[in-house]
Amino acid sequence: MHFFTRLFFLLVGLLSFATAAEKPNIVYIICDDLGYGDIQCLAPETSKIPTPHSDQLAAEGMTFTDAHSGSSVCTPTRYGVMTGRYSWRTRLQKGVVTGFAPCLIDKDRPTVGGFLKDQGYHTAIIGKWHLDFQYLDPESGEAYSPKNHKTPPVGAKIPDGPVDRGFDYYHGFHHARNMEAVIEDDKVIAHDPVENMLPRLTEKSAAYIDSRKGKEEPFFLYVPLGSPHTPIVPTGKWKGKSGLGDYGDFVMQTDNVVGEITDALERNGFADNTLVIFTSDNGCSKAAGIEDLAEKGHIVSAHLRGSKADLWDGGHRIPFLVKWPGKVKANSTNDQLICLTDLFATVADIVDADVPSGSCEDSVSFLPALSGEKIESTRNGVIHHSISGHFAYRKDNWKLMLAKASGGWTKPGEGQAKADWPKGQLYDMKADVGEQNNLFEKKPEKVAELLKHLEEDVNRGRSTAGPDSKNDVDEIKLWKNEKGSPSGKQAAGQQAVAAPKKPKGGKRPNFLFIIVDDQSPFDFKFYNPDSTLDAPVLEKLAAESMVFDGAYHMGSYSGAVCRPSRHMVMTGRTVWNLRDRKKGAKKGEAMPAEVQEQVDNCMAAIFNRAGYDTMRTCKKGNSFELANQQFTVVKDATKRGPTEEDGSAWHAQQVLDYLGEREKTKDQDPFLIYYGFSHPHDPRPGPPELMKKYHAVNHKDKQNPISLNEKAPPLPGNWLPAHPFHHGHPKLRDEVAVDGVWEWRDEGTIRNEIGRQYACSENIDIQVGRVLKKLEAMGELDNTYIFYTADHGMAIGRHGLQGKQNLYEHTWRVPFLVKGPGIAPGSRAQGNIYLLDVLGTLCDLAGIDTPPSIESKSFRPVLEGEKQTVRDVLYGVYAGGTKPGIRAVRKGDWKLVKWDALDGEIRKTQLFNLKENPHEFLGSHQDQGVQKLTGTSPNKNQRNLVSIKKHAAKLKEMEALLAAEMKRLGDPYPLWNQEAAE
Repeated sequence: MHFFTRLFFLLVGLLSFATAAEKPNIVYIICDDLGYGDIQCLAPETSKIPTPHSDQLAAEGMTFTDAHSGSSVCTPTRYGVMTGRYSWRTRLQKGVVTGFAPCLIDKDRPTVGGFLKDQGYHTAIIGKWHLDFQYLDPESGEAYSPKNHKTPPVGAKIPDGPVDRGFDYYHGFHHARNMEAVIEDDKVIAHDPVENMLPRLTEKSAAYIDSRKGKEEPFFLYVPLGSPHTPIVPTGKWKGKSGLGDYGDFVMQTDNVVGEITDALERNGFADNTLVIFTSDNGCSKAAGIEDLAEKGHIVSAHLRGSKADLWDGGHRIPFLVKWPGKVKANSTNDQLICLTDLFATVADIVDADVPSGSCEDSVSFLPALSGEKIESTRNGVIHHSISGHFAYRKDNWKLMLAKASGGWTKPGEGQAKADWPKGQLYDMKADVGEQNNLFEKKPEKVAELLKHLEEDVNRGRSTAGPDSKNDVDEIKLWKNEKGSPSGKQAAGQQAVAAPKKPKGGKRPNFLFIIVDDQSPFDFKFYNPDSTLDAPVLEKLAAESMVFDGAYHMGSYSGAVCRPSRHMVMTGRTVWNLRDRKKGAKKGEAMPAEVQEQVDNCMAAIFNRAGYDTMRTCKKGNSFELANQQFTVVKDATKRGPTEEDGSAWHAQQVLDYLGEREKTKDQDPFLIYYGFSHPHDPRPGPPELMKKYHAVNHKDKQNPISLNEKAPPLPGNWLPAHPFHHGHPKLRDEVAVDGVWEWRDEGTIRNEIGRQYACSENIDIQVGRVLKKLEAMGELDNTYIFYTADHGMAIGRHGLQGKQNLYEHTWRVPFLVKGPGIAPGSRAQGNIYLLDVLGTLCDLAGIDTPPSIESKSFRPVLEGEKQTVRDVLYGVYAGGTKPGIRAVRKGDWKLVKWDALDGEIRKTQLFNLKENPHEFLGSHQDQGVQKLTGTSPNKNQRNLVSIKKHAAKLKEMEALLAAEMKRLGDPYPLWNQEAAE
């Protein structure tokens, strides 16, 4: 009798949901990066941020303790909310979208908004979309590009936004990096500072509810907030309220949105017939300053491991609070497993309608849970997904992770996992919710069971009951750490990369990319016949390669020129379009979407997806570390000593060990090896025998210059005892503090320093030879493209300068050799390339489609003899000291250099004809004493031509060209004779 009574009341209760006097209004609030532990009612012992409105919602409704977002990052979760389908079934296999691209939701795919609209609801979205859409010029209809319009202009039309995906009304923004662009319906209506967006959304949400009073149809209000995601910008009213810094204040301001919405429901008489859901799209971001908050007692993920982006539960187990007066028991909890993809099926159940055919492949109604009953799920489990595309599967108490580590941002990441760690992770989430006891190797049967379910759910195109569906991509790779072909198809603006095209020979080429630290092209005989550097391996390589006479690093916004230079190599991005996460970054600026995009589309990530084995050895630091970690094998250490263990030989040995292991295992996959050196960067203690060869010593007396050794290498032809004017960077380390040089520029000091440079460089030559010999012995040399270059050049006495913070040719240019299949031995080309063009060229040679975000220009046509150059104009910048700094532009034989530093104290212009004056001699080089020491005698045309009347027109032309390049590339620092950029 008890069973039938219970069944009767359950049926009556469920029937009341759909047969109430009127269909319920539905308000769905989804925060951005709000951690499970950020809400006090969920973690009273470890949450120190007051959240009274969320707590009140929980007290008046139900708290789900095992709710999960469809992904541990923004876009894929939001796709799942809207469609009831996992985002990894689309072209978005990892990461997030960045706007300015066709909508991720296909036009014909039903959405929650469109479905409820068909059921008689008025539907609105107020907040963050982050599912891509295009911005069109209202007059021409042409699409705006993020390169030219970082913030979409007012008036831009949106053809594929929310109002074209099922919503009657939209007010909000696309994502955090375009938050200034305020959108209403299908048009950008205003530009507004980012700190105004949360108050705007709060006000608009309440106003929308007010506007529905007296209307017959029910409403669905979707409020996807942009907070507490970066930028973390609490307004003055909230600043300081939490006592935990900006993040705590911003969480409080976000919690206030709940209060404003519930107040609006109350005053308009909607509260009793409105279902309110409050949740988050993923866990808390590291941008919040997780460690700092923990020191103050606030644990953003509560008892869970990890945070945003991770595969551990802290990345995707999220707050989920439901209030529905009279339908949901107040102050109740529910521990059933649900996912944010479940909204669609749930609202269909509420309005007693079938979901549209071909939709909701991964959506299960949790309506029974709202009355405290068991969810009748037709799926075996819930699939989790991390920022890097790693998968996990949760069924009952068991969770299988197809990753060795976090699968996201929390250390250790996948690149930091040790070779002997288990292939995956298995946790009993009932006994070990903190995911500390990995049972992967102890319970192989459970691993096999869960993996089978995951494979079935992926391959069927759906995880719920119903006819098999189809994923949007041809293949979805489950084990991301395994070698093999990439998953899916490339789509415009997304991170998935198409399988490489097979080259004519049928075998994909290998790549050995060699990069050294601080080396001028003029150190080598193949650029400077007067050089006394002995580098037989590289001279032979040059004879078998194409030598580039016009290879440049683009420049730097930092005194540590290495960092942006190597970042450009890794990402193929121009200097002002680099994004990075640095130690000490302000809260709210770490790991923005642009950073993740560049990590996802960096050199290693692209080649990993294309089935290449990737290996890296290089110095530590002054680089783009997030991109470096994407290599499958990473052996980084700074080795600037004179011994085999502490110098360049160490880097060579890492490559040799890697090649030896491939040989041992008979690995047939193509490889990309990033073979970097820590030398010849100062302090340049070369091996003793080579120091002796170049008559160099490690000088230690800072008070007195070294005595001249007549056997040391000669002075460079454009040496000066001092630069004619200040270089514009006070206290610049390279100019005043390099060990053995300091501020001395006398003949003895510079010749000794060049000797040290040569000792290190010849040692590099020897180490390159070791690796080339190994490749030859393995039979891989003929199918390997070999690149040799440096991250930038060096002065070492040239023009009276010592460092790399200038734009003379000896520093702006880099040595550049390429040897490989189809490249004519002994050939030479101008090229006009940047180091950032390497990535696009590697992709081109490998047959890999280059991601659209990369700004590289492939110089493959130059390598194959079809062209001499790929760029007509070259731009250079040094802005590491006082701003604006130094700028240069080159076109043909002409080069303009402008110095604007020390608050206007230094304003100099230099004009060179590089054909007539390749060493950029200045008036100071006419000094007889200088000429006697260098043995060079510049002619009258070999000088700065800026004041020569006959070159006035050329000067004007070059000035205009520089200004145009600065504007085109987004240079933020106009020079004294230029108008400020708009």
